[in-house]
Amino acid sequence: MLSPHPPQWTWSPWLVARLPRQGRFPFRSPEVIERAQQKRIAAAVRYAYGHVPYYRQAIDRIGLAPADIKTAADLARLPLIERTDLQRDLAALTSRARPLTDYVPLQTGGSTGTAITVYHDRFALVQAGAYYQRAGWLHRQVIRRRFGCRTLAIAHETEASMRPIDATLARLRRGVRSRVEIASILEPVERGIEAMNRFRPHILRAYGSYLEALFLRLDESGEPFHRPQLVVYGADAMPPRARRLIEEKFGIPVLAGYGAYEARHLGFECTAKRGFHINTDLYPMRIVDREGEDVPAGETGEVVVSNLINRATVLLNYRLGDAAAWVPGRCPCGRNLPVLSYIDGRTADWLLMPTGERLHPQTVTVVLEVDPAILRYQVIQSGRQELTVKLVARSGIDREALAGRVRRDLSAVFGDRLAIRPEFVDDLARTSRGKVRTVVGLDRI
Repeated sequence: MLSPHPPQWTWSPWLVARLPRQGRFPFRSPEVIERAQQKRIAAAVRYAYGHVPYYRQAIDRIGLAPADIKTAADLARLPLIERTDLQRDLAALTSRARPLTDYVPLQTGGSTGTAITVYHDRFALVQAGAYYQRAGWLHRQVIRRRFGCRTLAIAHETEASMRPIDATLARLRRGVRSRVEIASILEPVERGIEAMNRFRPHILRAYGSYLEALFLRLDESGEPFHRPQLVVYGADAMPPRARRLIEEKFGIPVLAGYGAYEARHLGFECTAKRGFHINTDLYPMRIVDREGEDVPAGETGEVVVSNLINRATVLLNYRLGDAAAWVPGRCPCGRNLPVLSYIDGRTADWLLMPTGERLHPQTVTVVLEVDPAILRYQVIQSGRQELTVKLVARSGIDREALAGRVRRDLSAVFGDRLAIRPEFVDDLARTSRGKVRTVVGLDRI
């Protein structure tokens, strides 16, 4: 068996042995999936106890031994880790097995107001690349192309420290004559359109907000463009109207992926489109209430995840910050990985009222998404009694009339509790990772 940190020369053989199995793994029986999960839980907890200060102290404090934590339910016996814990004491949650310089630092986009760094060991990132093929296999089925697939990924530039990992994965892709090209999400959408027309990908992959802007631009201009056979989005949401535009007007199927810097490739959407199949053998997941107690299937709560493959910053029973619900019943696609609903939104970006109550960001997004004059928007709570609404509007519209509608419609939600200040902009600011935060709350927990 490979050690937690195998030498780089073993990566390619490991990938060659496992890549062909990934597409079929989600169809394995629940018993097989659970056995794979329990094997990884035992290994992850042993490793955490031996090399991560936080877990040795926590497990000793509650009077357990690593062997006592065998199942996904047992992981709930560990203390619940908050994002603030990770921000405050990253060192305590990071393995001492190797020097810090051996790990790859990845930084979240700061959706809670403060960026968080998570270290990954390089082999964990290679594994994540392999397990992504559970979604990749599905994508190739959709486009009916087993070999020679071209993918254009519009994303943040890869960190220099990940180049050896990229090189390993690239060698494997050449074996099936597949190509991946990266375009920067920090460039205007016009550059993304140019890259798409030049590379002519079968699959176009990017953040949801970027794809929305790109296809709205194409819709407005009417210019001819290369049409990919599949659009895949992740990192942030794609509004339903943008998805309808891509699928119904342009005739391109759309699928979503779910992941985070703390846990790569958590899940993927299948063609049944009920939500995300979660890779629970890699990332056991709970849905909990504010007190950290599990909620029934179908009831919305907060996502708590355990990353069983990362051996750098080890996160077991970690509150991710997303709101979602388990979808009851077996998916008609035949996969036995459980289905999580689409993400309701970041729980940190709630709006704080003068009374002290917090309102879900959907209270503003459901109002703004129905106005066809608005291309993109960002709502910023700039004070306890004020909302600034940044608007990217369609060309030729009456801006004064639009601003009036925005004030009227949002005032119907908030009454006179908040002053609404529309502001027209040419584009929206992105975080250092290229994300657009649709709602920026004053109260960021």
